[in-house]
Amino acid sequence: MATPLIVRMIAAAKTFPALTALGVGFSSFPFPQGAVFPWITLQIISDVPVYVVNTRLATSWTRVQALIFGTGVDPTNAQAVLAAWQAFLDATAFDGITGNSISPNISKGAQELGIVQTQPMTYQIRMDCLVRNNEYL
Repeated sequence: MATPLIVRMIAAAKTFPALTALGVGFSSFPFPQGAVFPWITLQIISDVPVYVVNTRLATSWTRVQALIFGTGVDPTNAQAVLAAWQAFLDATAFDGITGNSISPNISKGAQELGIVQTQPMTYQIRMDCLVRNNEYL
């Protein structure tokens, strides 16, 4: 049986030097209680299959949303985590194709957010990306 994309992404991210240097934790959505910032939660928003004549391909573009929790109201930490996450996406392929000259993943933009109910406010960044996925891996 194939390993789910989120599980493969978290396993690969935990070994990516730029993310481990920042001490980033990972989970699938929702954010686990008691987790320590900085943290990234991942959620698959959509996974549209690709069809060719008479069949469906194993590869598809999967929309994954990363919610980055920084360490407090200062955006510096969350922006550093975002930069490391984008570097991870640029360097990692989830489609099983090696030797690509460019990353098959596409970052779609980031929105800055905050949880005002926490004191001090918790700074967040939400980033969408299209991940080239192979469901057989």
